[in-house]
Amino acid sequence: MQKIYQRPQLLHASYCNTQLRLDAYGAMRLFQDIAGEHALDLGVDFNSMLNKSNAFWVVTKIKIRFVQTPHLFEQGLMRTWPLAAKHGVCERCYTLETAEGGCVYARSEWVLLDADTHKLRRPESTCYPMHFNYCTELVLEEPYLRMRPNIADKKPYMCRKILSTDMDMSQHTNNTQYARFILDCFSSDFFNRREPLELEIHFLKESREGEELSIYKNELSTEDYEFAGLNGEGQTVFTAHMKMRAQ
Repeated sequence: MQKIYQRPQLLHASYCNTQLRLDAYGAMRLFQDIAGEHALDLGVDFNSMLNKSNAFWVVTKIKIRFVQTPHLFEQGLMRTWPLAAKHGVCERCYTLETAEGGCVYARSEWVLLDADTHKLRRPESTCYPMHFNYCTELVLEEPYLRMRPNIADKKPYMCRKILSTDMDMSQHTNNTQYARFILDCFSSDFFNRREPLELEIHFLKESREGEELSIYKNELSTEDYEFAGLNGEGQTVFTAHMKMRAQ
């Protein structure tokens, strides 16, 4: 069981956008992959948690900061580590650094749900290793944002039906797909002039195959945007805030 899990990562085209740069969607997929690998090493991966404890993981928040944006085919080093569970919440940190100077930090918050009732489970009621010597280092130490996007009397920027390829092993929308929905609110030309500086997403409610989400986008400034995704019943599925910077 490794306290800090790390491995090399070549930035393939599948993680990069049309500008040949790692974007927020690609970064979330990379971080999801390495978190899964480390969870397997710790014995708390999806199958272990489900089979041993009848529970599964749900990410509730993630914040990503691009200090310098990595580019296509840069060779990087990825690292991830969880912090000790606190008040029923588990946090995980991530870093991606390349020899050419690319640098991305991220922090996520996770909870455990019961597989039958979908109600919160305390980590100590599962196979989660409560007495492991967890790392105490925290990246992006500032508190998560309090997001209340103003969408009153606004029309959605787009509507997006949840499709089979959006789903994950828990039978709800994979959290990385929300980053994709957010980036789809911009044209490729926009990303010729701007690149993400920071993205924070709060996952508030599950969405499932066949549902249609109304995606709202507010432009607070030319480099500052907020988002909300509502389901057909008017319930907020996710909120997000993204800061951009000029190329």
